[in-house]
Amino acid sequence: MVQSHCLRRSESSIPRRMSSKEPSHNHKTSSGKDFCRFLRQELVRRCDRRPSYSLRAFSRDLGVNHATLSSILAGKRPLTEKSIVKLSQALELTRKEKEDFLNFRASTTAGSPGFTEHQTLALDVFAVTADWYHDAILELTHTMSFRPNVRWIATRLGISTTEVRLACERLERLELLLIEGTKWTDCSRNNTTNLSNDLTSAALRKLQAKILEMSQKALAEMPRTKRDHTSVVVAMQESDLAEVKERIKKFRFEIVKFIERKQAEPDGVYQFAFSVFPLTKEESVKGNE
Repeated sequence: MVQSHCLRRSESSIPRRMSSKEPSHNHKTSSGKDFCRFLRQELVRRCDRRPSYSLRAFSRDLGVNHATLSSILAGKRPLTEKSIVKLSQALELTRKEKEDFLNFRASTTAGSPGFTEHQTLALDVFAVTADWYHDAILELTHTMSFRPNVRWIATRLGISTTEVRLACERLERLELLLIEGTKWTDCSRNNTTNLSNDLTSAALRKLQAKILEMSQKALAEMPRTKRDHTSVVVAMQESDLAEVKERIKKFRFEIVKFIERKQAEPDGVYQFAFSVFPLTKEESVKGNE
């Protein structure tokens, strides 16, 4: 896939289909007060902390029937006021958090259906931008051995089946992935949308932090024949930084062009990371020491 314009190989633009102001993303109200979205995010958070965690474990912890919770998360079963109260207690939400979710439900039930859809897409864009495995799933569809199977994808990427399912749902909603039976098609090429600047920065910071974490893990666990970790320290004038960034960008293009040559037969997904930052602190301004 050619991604010179995409987040996977550039931080300047996001491969998505919407441009809008986004909702805030605080911990327990990060779902824009939509309780169903909050449940999904909470499930992903738990899966991220414990890879073996599953939807069945989540339903057990919440004291809810597995099939019922599955229908709620899939948007096939509406959340009643009673359900929100019960689940809020199980999740140990504060009184204000619970009331915010109840008020949001009441307001969206009364009208403004488009607002809920807008919020859903906004959160999808943020999640797809911030979480590395969305891009990895799209790239995995280009490998020769790809299997359109959630469990196989989860095993190949080292994430939970729940994370795979939710990620695929987001990618489908954003029209980045087309699933037709056993045929999966990456539709992200030439598909661009933008987050507001504040959320773009937040999402990219989260993504880059995770990439650095995975790089450290690879450094510790993988043999050198399967990875490359190199660096260089050099004295540089700050005004050259813009040119350095541009040259790194061109280098990324060249690497991508080589990797995606017609004769290539991809058998895995790799993460390339490039970074440059100052090791020296700024000198104190004379007179303010």
